[in-house]
Amino acid sequence: MARYPSGKGEVCKTFIREFDSHPRLQFYQQLAVTIPFPNWLTEAFGFYIHGVQIEAAVLPIGWERRAIEVRNRNTRNCTGWCVEAHDLAVSKLVAFRDKDRDFVRTLLVERLIDSRKLDLRLHQLPTNPRVTPKLIAAIEKWVGSALKDIRSRE
Repeated sequence: MARYPSGKGEVCKTFIREFDSHPRLQFYQQLAVTIPFPNWLTEAFGFYIHGVQIEAAVLPIGWERRAIEVRNRNTRNCTGWCVEAHDLAVSKLVAFRDKDRDFVRTLLVERLIDSRKLDLRLHQLPTNPRVTPKLIAAIEKWVGSALKDIRSRE
């Protein structure tokens, strides 16, 4: 959620309990996957970092071009790359777990993502055994239902 460092992004923090990290350098890739995240950090900061290979996520075609660079004093001028919010939401919907749908619903409620752009990215998913026509239909149905519910509460 690199584009939302404060304000509405704070609302999403309550729903983020895990953080998937994918280092770009091969040495650090291995390090991130093999070294567990210390429990005291989870307790101190309220989230968990899980080292994963980027291939674990199903992301829309072109996500790399839309990734957001994060580099500032707080990162000690090291560069981190964050998946753009709509790409992240689609990836979460492909997983289609309760926690992922809750996350995407929060993004929609807080207007951190646009439903039209979400639909566009959904149809930019690559050919992948996990992305079936049945799953796409379930995602579209869920998004439509979520939007209807959100609008009825406004």
